[in-house]
Amino acid sequence: MDEAEELRDVVLGYLSGRGLVTDAQLQETAFRAADRLEGLLAKESEVING
Repeated sequence: MDEAEELRDVVLGYLSGRGLVTDAQLQETAFRAADRLEGLLAKESEVING
């Protein structure tokens, strides 16, 4: 499992555990949010590491 897949699982697990992911549309939104988060973390890492 790569880092992006792990982030998706974390986001889906968090939302599912709170009853916030109940259908395919919400799952797709969670996937997109995880992808965006992964991109932001990569940018932050580039800034920190120069």
